[in-house]
Amino acid sequence: MLLQKREPLFSSPVQTEWFIASDPDDFGPMPKPVFESRVKVLAFALWRALSDEKVGWTEYNQSLSSNPTQISAIGYLPLILKPAHEFTTLSLVMNRCVALAVKLGKKHVILTVDQALYYKIAELRWTSEHFYDRIFPRMGGLHIAFNFLKAIGKHMTGSGLAELWMRSELLWEGAVSRVLQGKAYAKGMRPHKLTFQALWRILCPKFLAFLAEQEFDEAEKCSDFVSNPADLEHVLGSHSVSRHLNRSCKKFVDDRNFGFLWTYVDMVSTLLMFTRGIRNVDWESYFGALTECSHILLSTTTPTT
Repeated sequence: MLLQKREPLFSSPVQTEWFIASDPDDFGPMPKPVFESRVKVLAFALWRALSDEKVGWTEYNQSLSSNPTQISAIGYLPLILKPAHEFTTLSLVMNRCVALAVKLGKKHVILTVDQALYYKIAELRWTSEHFYDRIFPRMGGLHIAFNFLKAIGKHMTGSGLAELWMRSELLWEGAVSRVLQGKAYAKGMRPHKLTFQALWRILCPKFLAFLAEQEFDEAEKCSDFVSNPADLEHVLGSHSVSRHLNRSCKKFVDDRNFGFLWTYVDMVSTLLMFTRGIRNVDWESYFGALTECSHILLSTTTPTT
């Protein structure tokens, strides 16, 4: 029996403002945790550009993270010896999850699956009221990151980034191809992080010079607080600094090369914000990164005729 495909139904109105890009000069609609996560990425970029300490992005976030790790209970359910991609198998899994939730006194079930099974579980959820109100499918963070790495690779095709990585001996030809296709997570994150830091070493003096031209006191504070990342984040957390950063970008955006590279910097920043949201158990940053991913992909997609 073939299941008929149905569109999702929403019990309450969708807040469409979540999916509308806000004015770069207006950070009011942006949720505070999302803004703070953006600031942390920017603080790391400026800190690495102004200091000589060789500390990576992961170590930097670990040193400043204040979110204690929550204790969770992990258990293993009996194996189901059937093909995972069949609808009957997925329906059985979802029924067992609902039964387990009822037994534990829980109302909702978050079901994390890979990309191949996500859309099938979504269809099953839409066709059954029993599943619709209780099960919420979620694609795994690794698969989302793979897709975003692939999008970055497509955006940078023909830009010379692959040749730069090979000439600097960061990656060899075969690895470069896999990274740009979004098929290697660990190998892909490292060169993108290093390229992100290298570009900010070029952008940072321009940004500070622009602040100085505006007679903005925070320009000196950024240099003075470079030895203390926490103080640097506090300075950059000012909305006025963020507005000046966006205005400085607009000043150079007429240069097509700058506009292209700035898009790349923005995409890597969003990827780092997404990764940080997962590792730091920060739902707002996680959801905010997903929303910004959609904005970037829509803005960089060329319509076909």
